[in-house]
Amino acid sequence: MPRRKKDNGLKENPEQVNKEEVIEIPVGEYFSWAKNNPWRVMTVLLALILLGVIIFNPLGSSSSVSADKAGKNIISFINSNPNIEGEATLVSVEKDGSFYQATVNFQGQNLPVYLTLDGEYLLTGRPVSLDEQIPLIENTQTPPPSLEAIEVEEGNDASLGDENAPVTIVEFSDYQCPFCQRFWKDTLPKIKETYIETGKVNFIYKDFPLSIHPQAQIAAEASECVRSKGRDEKFWKFHDKIFENQQSLSEENLKAWAKELGTDITTCLKNGQFKDEVQEDFTYGSSIGVSGTPAFFINGILVEGAQPFEVFEQIIEEELAAE
Repeated sequence: MPRRKKDNGLKENPEQVNKEEVIEIPVGEYFSWAKNNPWRVMTVLLALILLGVIIFNPLGSSSSVSADKAGKNIISFINSNPNIEGEATLVSVEKDGSFYQATVNFQGQNLPVYLTLDGEYLLTGRPVSLDEQIPLIENTQTPPPSLEAIEVEEGNDASLGDENAPVTIVEFSDYQCPFCQRFWKDTLPKIKETYIETGKVNFIYKDFPLSIHPQAQIAAEASECVRSKGRDEKFWKFHDKIFENQQSLSEENLKAWAKELGTDITTCLKNGQFKDEVQEDFTYGSSIGVSGTPAFFINGILVEGAQPFEVFEQIIEEELAAE
């Protein structure tokens, strides 16, 4: 259960952005604060990158942007701001279907960003049209926003750990998301060893298949099919198998991997038995603020992106200390 809910200290500005207007975002003070609150960096950097995209690809432009140019302009824009303490660096930019998948490092955190190939859209889970009117945050000169914990429904999804553990982590994930795979590989094992296996954390998995990943929905349905025949233990084995072989995701391979676990999911997939259930997870996640993957709620506190173990550790320890 969440232990606190605080006012974020921000006020909405009723003004909207039109194409002809100059856009101002009060980001300097937030970047100065980011190193002490790394799990909030993602939201701030996305605001910067959005402005960067507008700068190097004006609204209404149909010209394409190369991966190299997109990456360089984003970094150039961030680092040219004199109010930002620290320097952002481009880790990588690579094509992922119809999008560029970029990783930007700021204050020691690798932050995932998706851009369309033409540079007209920035994605944090769904396309954000640069032709839409975008509400701005008023520069109230107040301190950066506080953490806000919300009530998160656990539902009847697969879980790891003691259901009565003092801390609950709810993950919203996409089986084809490279950053979800990174979390599974680099961070989840440490959380398991330190907190799940010691009875301090209950870890719950919810589906959030992004439309930009063509195999994500069917993979989510397949995992639910496996769970229906083998409960959570078999689910987690299948979950690990998918992430181990993410580059080979296909319906046929999903069926084959399920058979390796002694489960035939052919009929289950054909009938779309869990299609609606997967979409219910997605709809619910969207309703509570999930816009991209992976996303986590630690006792109701939102953490976005494939953050390192230390970020989870800090919040978990704070929650345990508050018990």
